[in-house]
Amino acid sequence: MPKHSRVLLIEDNDVHIKWVKLQLKQMAGTEFLIENTKTLEAGINKLEEGGVDIILLDMGLPDCDGLPTLNTLVDQFPEMPIVILSALEDELVCTEAVRQGAQDYFFKGQVYGEQLVRGLRYAMERKKIEAELSKERLMLRDLNQVMADQQRIVRQLKAEVDELRKEMGKPEKYNA
Repeated sequence: MPKHSRVLLIEDNDVHIKWVKLQLKQMAGTEFLIENTKTLEAGINKLEEGGVDIILLDMGLPDCDGLPTLNTLVDQFPEMPIVILSALEDELVCTEAVRQGAQDYFFKGQVYGEQLVRGLRYAMERKKIEAELSKERLMLRDLNQVMADQQRIVRQLKAEVDELRKEMGKPEKYNA
């Protein structure tokens, strides 16, 4: 993890913005630098500029509300870890958000400094591991394809050798 992780807080409520900054500031040795945008559109623009390590997202924004807010970010920035911080205390929505790509989901007012810091750290680490696993899966898929291609070639060569042996009057099966 870099010395200072850059958090993009996409939150439109000034009280909640101050609360998050205070929670992270109160943690001794916290390594998060926070930048805030108040709309999904502004958040997307900031993400396109680069320099963000993790998103802390309120799903109730002026220009987008609910799971579509998350889905837009996951679709456009699939490599970016996203932690939801929402006033909506609905376990079904929480579960669905994680299923759709959020790394974690916290309820506003029920999470404090240490939990929030740990959640952000773990989310970045999980996303990193997820990316490594995805890369490994792709490598395994490619290796499986190479092995299948080689097995097909070996079968073809054996069939050709058997055919040649047959033409030469030798036993049909090639045993090597």
